[in-house]
Amino acid sequence: MIGAFLDRLTGSGERLPRDLILALERASVMDRVGADDDSRILIHAAGLGSFHWHGLKPAAERIARHYPDLPAASCRYAARLLASIVADRNRQAFRGHRAQRRGWVYDY
Repeated sequence: MIGAFLDRLTGSGERLPRDLILALERASVMDRVGADDDSRILIHAAGLGSFHWHGLKPAAERIARHYPDLPAASCRYAARLLASIVADRNRQAFRGHRAQRRGWVYDY
């Protein structure tokens, strides 16, 4: 009920194809460090190929090229979904690099 209200409010009532959703969720997201310590994000998704993340607009354009029947609003929605997946993977990688804290009780 709330989802239908939000769809009417935002105008994004179109559904994404199941294969696109699965490709975005299973996409490989890698952080690549360049020669000048410039970090770039490389994404490899089935059906979309490999590409560097440059923001929402280029991602939506790439999705539109590979899914020509998809409306522009749905392509932008898929790009936002991909952005959230990239951000989530980035947070997971950042958390993995932290040293494990030990409680003081083990040193007593």
